[in-house]
Amino acid sequence: MEIEKLICNKTIRPDIYIETKKGNKIAIEVQASALTVSEIKRRTTKYFNEGIYVMWVLLFDYLRFYEFKKEWGTKDDGTWGLIDATYVFRDRVRLKEFEVFLYSAYYRDLIFWDIDQEHSQDFIVIKMSDYWTDDKEFRKDGEDYFYGGKQSKVTKTISFIKKDVTFDKFKPIKGRIFNGGNYDIPERTILGFATEPNETRRR
Repeated sequence: MEIEKLICNKTIRPDIYIETKKGNKIAIEVQASALTVSEIKRRTTKYFNEGIYVMWVLLFDYLRFYEFKKEWGTKDDGTWGLIDATYVFRDRVRLKEFEVFLYSAYYRDLIFWDIDQEHSQDFIVIKMSDYWTDDKEFRKDGEDYFYGGKQSKVTKTISFIKKDVTFDKFKPIKGRIFNGGNYDIPERTILGFATEPNETRRR
């Protein structure tokens, strides 16, 4: 493992570069600041041409993905009151532009790291899906109007959050070219999440 090693004919310097015993070459890119989609595509294509698997890792912000909720109902003694109060992951979240690209490139997964390791001692994988706005129906000037829900380009629904994902749970994947709706996703060699996890709803 090497830190900030110049590779790809000295055109890219990933945060971490690894060559495994099996001969796989892996570049880990930790995104502390927003990159343009064109730059991520450039690096991803460069890695593909060099036979290097890339793992894009984002910094985890707990309150961006979790919210505090209270549950009210009938308690054991028959009275009405607070039953539970805890953090649960948000139903949806608005992604940054480059995150939308990674969402498609990584088959709806985003990979995170909690710098303070307060909420996870290892990687965090968030699986998402497309978010559709609600249908709208109303009456105006004696006429009925109906508008079907639309697919959001930047807002996604959170399907699950898996914490403490160890490095061995990621596997090399060769991705095909396809249109991700917002962007053309190039051929790529990525390190993606391999195991179907159990859903994690609470802290």
